[in-house]
Amino acid sequence: MVHIRDYQIPWVGLKNGEHKFHFEIDELFFMYFDHSEIKRCDIHIDLKFQKSEHLFILKFEIDGWLELPCDRCLKPYEQSLFDDAEVWVKFANNRGEGENADEADCIYIARTDSFLDISKIIYDYVLLAIPLGHFHQNVEDCDQAMVSQNSPGARNKASQKVDETDPRWDALKKLRSKK
Repeated sequence: MVHIRDYQIPWVGLKNGEHKFHFEIDELFFMYFDHSEIKRCDIHIDLKFQKSEHLFILKFEIDGWLELPCDRCLKPYEQSLFDDAEVWVKFANNRGEGENADEADCIYIARTDSFLDISKIIYDYVLLAIPLGHFHQNVEDCDQAMVSQNSPGARNKASQKVDETDPRWDALKKLRSKK
């Protein structure tokens, strides 16, 4: 079983310099986050942790796959992922320092913290690595029954059915027009 503490780095005991970490992410990891739609995945994350006296530089390399529903047919498919990201971690001298900063890839922690929790950072960057359109590589892999329902011809038939009215409503419309 995966514990979120598996994604906490005890930076206090680390010497200055570069340190490497490797994380295996599966569907249990995503269960810790509300409203996560990821049910199956196999993601590998390599982290280069550069520690200095005044800041940390985290370099993430994300590689793997996850299962998503196809936007065309709703059938699940495996989407490959590959991305890299860099995050700077700075120390906040006062409580609340850095909360309103416009630095997108910079996080502030207190010097009194002995661990750096990177679980939310990993979660965010995995979600950012997912492409906007979720489609099978080959259209032939899609569920053809579902694709035919979503075709323009099927939509026209549906709109024609909407235009046809129930004869019971026609009688009521006649009463309305007499007034």
